[in-house]
Amino acid sequence: MAPARESGFGEANFRSRIVAFEPHRHVSVEYPPILLIHGTEDSNVPHEQSLLMAQALRQYGVPQRLISLENGEHEFGGADEREVSAAYRTMCAFVIEALEPKPD
Repeated sequence: MAPARESGFGEANFRSRIVAFEPHRHVSVEYPPILLIHGTEDSNVPHEQSLLMAQALRQYGVPQRLISLENGEHEFGGADEREVSAAYRTMCAFVIEALEPKPD
């Protein structure tokens, strides 16, 4: 497991030591809109983490969207190039919309 090696926690106690740092455990209503783009075959950060984050964001009413790239690795290698391009276009539109001034 590469994340265990990179974190310095080691294989034996990785899960118990890293749990406090999982982003979905720190969501609040103050979070900004979030777009998650995640490869389903990511070997660095399990895809499940984005599923948990999206669920937590919905629970707190935070605008969110999750795009799962089938067969995508951590930097989307292995995913269909058309789906990756579409995800990047969605990202641009998401950021533009999130930055638009909102009426008071």
